[in-house]
Amino acid sequence: MAAEPPTRTPRSPATDDLVAAGEALERVSRWIRRAIPHGGPGGVALSVLAAVVSTGPLRISHLADREGISQPGMSSVVNRLAEAGLAERRADPADGRIVLVAATSAGRAQLDALRSSRAQALVTHLSRLPAGQQRALCASIDALNTLIAHPIAEGRPMTQIESPRCYRGNADAEGAS
Repeated sequence: MAAEPPTRTPRSPATDDLVAAGEALERVSRWIRRAIPHGGPGGVALSVLAAVVSTGPLRISHLADREGISQPGMSSVVNRLAEAGLAERRADPADGRIVLVAATSAGRAQLDALRSSRAQALVTHLSRLPAGQQRALCASIDALNTLIAHPIAEGRPMTQIESPRCYRGNADAEGAS
């Protein structure tokens, strides 16, 4: 007897739109990584550098947890950043046994230059969109900033957001169900 194909629970149009929005964001993320050359550190190293620039010195264990890699793996990343002169290891002033990772002035400068060149490349590309699509993209800035302010946690809803909805082709669907 042949197995029946799994049945899919029907989704609402709003859920379908959110799935489509999530898939589009994934494609945009990949596109940005491929389309905009950055030079210097990439992947996890760039993320680590950005973390210590934005928050200040951090423990290797915290960075490893944040990036989802092992502590030995993070030590290798930090070693590469240190060898490139972009980060340094420092003793924690509160507990000299603890090593913190901090950005150097060269690391901050390289990250600023990278962000600036990426932003300029994106502006150049985004300016090619029709005016209506540019306005729609700009209208999503608050929602995108809210998303990135909250880590993705499997199975747990985001707080501060009641019921996110997307309605393609209907900008006035706020009250729609």
